[in-house]
Amino acid sequence: MKIFIENYKNIRNVTLDVPESKRMILLGANGTGKTNTLEAIYYEKCSFLDCEDEYADRFLLSLDHKSMDYYYPNADLIRELFSFDDEKDLISVLMEFLEKSYDKLKMPLMRKLINDALDAFRFARINKKFDPSPLAITRLVILNRIYEKARQLNQKYIILMDTPELYAHPLLMEEISTSLLKLEQAGCLVIVTTHNEQVISRLFTRFNEIVRLSKNAEGFMETMTVDMEKVEKDIIAFYEVDEYLTHNFSKSSRPDFGLVRLLERDIEGYLITAFRDRIIKAFFYNTIVLGEGASEDVLFDYIENKVHPSWAAEYRVGFMNCMGKSTMPLYFIFLNNIGVKTFVIYDYDNDNNPVHVAYREAFNRYFHDHKDIFRCYYLKPDLEGFLNIGERVESIIKPVNIYNYTFMQDTRSKGINRLLNVLKENIISLNKETE
Repeated sequence: MKIFIENYKNIRNVTLDVPESKRMILLGANGTGKTNTLEAIYYEKCSFLDCEDEYADRFLLSLDHKSMDYYYPNADLIRELFSFDDEKDLISVLMEFLEKSYDKLKMPLMRKLINDALDAFRFARINKKFDPSPLAITRLVILNRIYEKARQLNQKYIILMDTPELYAHPLLMEEISTSLLKLEQAGCLVIVTTHNEQVISRLFTRFNEIVRLSKNAEGFMETMTVDMEKVEKDIIAFYEVDEYLTHNFSKSSRPDFGLVRLLERDIEGYLITAFRDRIIKAFFYNTIVLGEGASEDVLFDYIENKVHPSWAAEYRVGFMNCMGKSTMPLYFIFLNNIGVKTFVIYDYDNDNNPVHVAYREAFNRYFHDHKDIFRCYYLKPDLEGFLNIGERVESIIKPVNIYNYTFMQDTRSKGINRLLNVLKENIISLNKETE
């Protein structure tokens, strides 16, 4: 099934491939065309190709799509779904519906959110002033009402939702996500735009459900989806170069069967788990710095939150932990395939271990073949030794006993300053490649 939009606002001849799950998540910066895409589908400014399903109706839940005679978003849609005329009836209808849905579950926080929203309805009506604050509650009501209709009438609908996270408490985001999943399971087509990882984490099950939108030089919308077939092919090709790349780090004579089975069975499943809570970082940053362990994780936390918090905005760079050299290639090959540059820092502390040597050589080979998107830098012997901290301790207490902000801010640490300069130089170099 495909959706073709020929001409609507900043959209020209765009085809969206609808995945088998009938669930799509549109990502992109403000102004790229996310809302325009929803509107084009809602206002029937598009064509459905190879579509076997019949959709009885379309519903657009958007902050911009509001009635002029009501004082809160999507009031006209609520009025249509509940079939009432008097505005006083609205509050009682919504209260009855929400009590039926949530009172029996004994969710006190949910009840408070509901009551706050109903108070906002009353205030907006009395003061004749538009109020977007009840938006999340009204959306929850709308979604549950549509689901009721889908079940009762055995019909399928197209659900178009713009930024579910707007004015939503985290609990409400969970409830809205659950409602969207119920609608998809009922056979509806669900298309969502969002900037929120909590929403994405709940909704996506395959990378073909995510569409990244951007603008070309002429200002028209362009789309990008993950080519998982190419990603998997590139990952397998990387590991096939040297048998030691699939061996255990501590016992180099033995294959790492966990890694071997992963490469044989479900690379996409692993990547979904690895990126589920980091989709925004993966799809919105120009460059990602990858580390391999707990100590790097705390180093990244120090950089992002203490010494260089402006780097994210200045260079559009993010930091990410892979928890091991063996999985690093899965991360940077995936990121490079979606157009994100990567800079890898990793420990290299055993010249006699053929697995360590194999990874160092493999990273260097990959760099020579992908200089425009990849950099690598090894720390010898390891990050603790590189920073000249002193005696090693068990890894479980490294972040507490070694990497603390008091030490990291010590200007006498030449190691940390040198490493920060290396990071900055490579980030700037990769950004120049982008330009």
